[in-house]
Amino acid sequence: MRDRWRRFLTGYVILRLRGGRLEAFLNETSRSVPLFRVKRHGPRLAVGQVARHDFRRLRPIARRRGVQVTLLERVGLPFLLARARRHPFFWMGMGVSALLFLWFSSYVWVVEVVGTHRLSADEIRAGAAALGLHPGALRRDVDPRRLEDGLLLDNPLLTWTDVRLEGIRAEIRVAERSAPPLGSDTPGDLVALRDGVVVQAVAFQGSLQVKAGDTVARGQVLVSGRLDPGSLDHQQRVLAGDSPVVHAEGVVRARVGYDAEAEVPLAETVEEVTGRPRRSYGLEVAGRAVLVGPRPDPARVVPWRIPIHLGPLALPLALRMDERWPVVRHQVERTPQEALAEAEARARRAVMERIGDGATLLEETVERYRPGPGRVGVRIRVETLEEIGHFVPYR
Repeated sequence: MRDRWRRFLTGYVILRLRGGRLEAFLNETSRSVPLFRVKRHGPRLAVGQVARHDFRRLRPIARRRGVQVTLLERVGLPFLLARARRHPFFWMGMGVSALLFLWFSSYVWVVEVVGTHRLSADEIRAGAAALGLHPGALRRDVDPRRLEDGLLLDNPLLTWTDVRLEGIRAEIRVAERSAPPLGSDTPGDLVALRDGVVVQAVAFQGSLQVKAGDTVARGQVLVSGRLDPGSLDHQQRVLAGDSPVVHAEGVVRARVGYDAEAEVPLAETVEEVTGRPRRSYGLEVAGRAVLVGPRPDPARVVPWRIPIHLGPLALPLALRMDERWPVVRHQVERTPQEALAEAEARARRAVMERIGDGATLLEETVERYRPGPGRVGVRIRVETLEEIGHFVPYR
């Protein structure tokens, strides 16, 4: 930490080093000019940092070794003061940036949900939005305790909620009940969560609608809560004065298929983030933005905007913040075998993310194909055995 502050006070520069004799260049500089935080991106490319007063000493070594040295960024107090002296409006821009930062930080921009299993994160976000927590909401208008109570009252599957505001980010942590909070007297159907071919179907209560070998679609009724009029259960419940509409219960297991594909080029340009994000602030007028702040290039840009309203009237203005992550681009070349392995890994990850909990893997097929020149593709199909029944109460 002490070295980091010392480098900031004295100033340093971030460099991109490119050349065929890069290893010899680094060996020579290690004896005369100290480089630090050097990161290799292949045999011909590296990114590193050097103290401000040592930068000029690199030039003769770079010429001898045939290495191209490109200055990516100047960091530290001396450079900040130099820019302030050259640009009289610097401090004005700093003041405007500070005001815009305070304005932006008074809003919630990101709503994250943690802890969902049966419920989806979108359902929780929709419930929170109805209670006043959504991207663009003022922090002072958000009451975490009211949100926690409202989410618990609106969704009987939740047993605990915790809402935290951290800067422009809101985090909703939830815990679900281990079993649905519906009693055995709640009427409803057992429906299919996924498409599949039925392997086993047993009804504990209700009217079984499918049998082994049937192909079912998502949302199809597997066990109906409405008893067949001619069944013994229906007659007994009617004679006893009970409703012939029951809480459907059963187990339906099916073979479910998943497939995914991925394509990978043999050569591609990859961007890698090399530093901290730089933020610029300003106004967006009719789709055109006027921003104040650093703009490193090349960079990965993440824009944020807040529309400005005058009562119910939406003005053609918006507050704008651009978050720019400095990147370095380098070429990645793969052999056909390496590209196929990468494509297979990507396709398998995509399949596994969709498979339901408790599923048993039955079969996997891998198909390789050529989508075009310089590219390879892999298509994976997985078949599982899983329980697909899901209780849905009658409305």
